[in-house]
Amino acid sequence: MRSTCIHLLLAMMFAVSAGAQDRPRRVQPQPGNGDAVELRSDLVTLTVSVTNRAGQPVTGLRPESFQVLEDGVPQKIEFFEPVSDPYSLLLLLDTSGSTINDIGRMRSAASEFIGGLSPADRLGIASFSRGVQLPDELTSNRSILARQLSDFGPTIATDPGAKRFDSNTGTSLYDALVLALGESPVAADTSSRRRAVVLFSDCVDSTSSYDFDEAVRLADQSGISIYVILLDTQSFSDRLLTQPEDGESRINFSKSQLARFYENFAPDSPDRGREPSTYSAIERLEINGSLYDLARQQAAEMAKRSGGRVYPIASLVDAGAAYRAIAAELRTRYSIGYYPTNSRHDGSWRVLSVTVPKAIGSVVVTRPGYLAPKD
Repeated sequence: MRSTCIHLLLAMMFAVSAGAQDRPRRVQPQPGNGDAVELRSDLVTLTVSVTNRAGQPVTGLRPESFQVLEDGVPQKIEFFEPVSDPYSLLLLLDTSGSTINDIGRMRSAASEFIGGLSPADRLGIASFSRGVQLPDELTSNRSILARQLSDFGPTIATDPGAKRFDSNTGTSLYDALVLALGESPVAADTSSRRRAVVLFSDCVDSTSSYDFDEAVRLADQSGISIYVILLDTQSFSDRLLTQPEDGESRINFSKSQLARFYENFAPDSPDRGREPSTYSAIERLEINGSLYDLARQQAAEMAKRSGGRVYPIASLVDAGAAYRAIAAELRTRYSIGYYPTNSRHDGSWRVLSVTVPKAIGSVVVTRPGYLAPKD
């Protein structure tokens, strides 16, 4: 694992990605393989899951089973891969202070997820609190992954006199997503593998340098599916926020959290700019509830825009079931590619619709659109 200097790497990443084409990932021709079908660089590829009314995966579909529309115009499917195509995956784990008592369950659930993957899948384990740690590379070696799981743990307060939270702790969710989507080994994978990030977090950011919109932009550009195991920590957070002022575990809102609250829920409030320590218990609960509502909305938007899903869980006891559901879906997804009839490189947003017309009642999940490249 390597500790990632957020400011330096993010700056480098945006310098590199500024000229990248803003559309879902394409499959490039593989040189030296005479049997490979040559695929032009404008091929748009989508990762698609299909379930029936009971929520069970629909397998055995063929290219002609699907209808793909871009801005309402039918597209001809030129590339199709069955569900056996392997994955490049990043397991992104929130190790902020709220997980300190449950790290064993987190490791156990993540280990079960890894055990349910295909032997051909490659995985890396990343973690974040105030800082972000990314793996140097992906591996299919289960022994190496087990060692990586045993190495990660919750972020501990180290400031003199701090009991649980201090200047070293926090949740830099947006930074972690930006790095995962733009700087991680999964982001760098240019092979034909399908790619996904599996995020485990309550999704309430407190210390990021970057914001949600920047994470969404990277999601739109990268073509990486995002699955979110959304842990509900609101009651735990409420208790810490309303402890007596001299309580050893009392926490305050960060300035970025308060700015986010007022921007989204009370933009004209005269209370903007108040010191975090001056809010009453009732005000703290109101603000915290709004921040959690926003976190749930953002998790849903991130998953939807990337063609993934959100799996809400009430406690870590439910994490294993969520991981199993994700592993099952990953094994039953399709890769579909087409050359868009609209070949203009105008930087516009292209709206996508994918259906299986003859599978009545089926639910198709994929990304809702992509940004066309701009010359």
